[in-house]
Amino acid sequence: MEANEYLENLLAESYKRELDQEENVIRSLPFAAAALAVISTIMVVVRSYVPADAIGLYPMVVWALLIAFGISVGLALCFLFLAVAPTRLQYLSPSNELYSYVNDLRDYYTSLGTPLGKIEQQVIEDTRTFMIEQYTIGATHNQRVNLERSRVRTRAFATLIIALALAFATVVIILAHGAIKRGDNGTIACQG
Repeated sequence: MEANEYLENLLAESYKRELDQEENVIRSLPFAAAALAVISTIMVVVRSYVPADAIGLYPMVVWALLIAFGISVGLALCFLFLAVAPTRLQYLSPSNELYSYVNDLRDYYTSLGTPLGKIEQQVIEDTRTFMIEQYTIGATHNQRVNLERSRVRTRAFATLIIALALAFATVVIILAHGAIKRGDNGTIACQG
């Protein structure tokens, strides 16, 4: 195997791998949807226990958690949007352009007076070099796009996990406050 053939195979595989990475973003969306569903369910249940008066430590803590929760969910949705937003990937030249390119090369070498036996060999080498350039440009561009999508997707999942933690913390505080207020046997254990 010669160097150009090896390079072409290597770059073609890299190009295909980067195109396949686009599907990974879509595959991760069910996790985000499940996390958002759990968060929504928790918040629907918690809604009736949120204190209306904003005086005292308990209401301030609950409202601070809810505000942080809202911000984290908003950020998660923004990051998810950025992860799935259409981004232009670099593709190879269309088949009809490649066909025209090969025919133009044949005409070019024929007009130079290249012997017929060497024309096809030169056309193959030039086409291989052209494809190597296309694979290199496409793989490099698509890799940058996929790296940015991966970063944004990671941020989205991190903020979803933060939102889940905040939702659970809100539930724990509300339940703990209720237990303290009621006491073990249904009587008020302490006021506050």
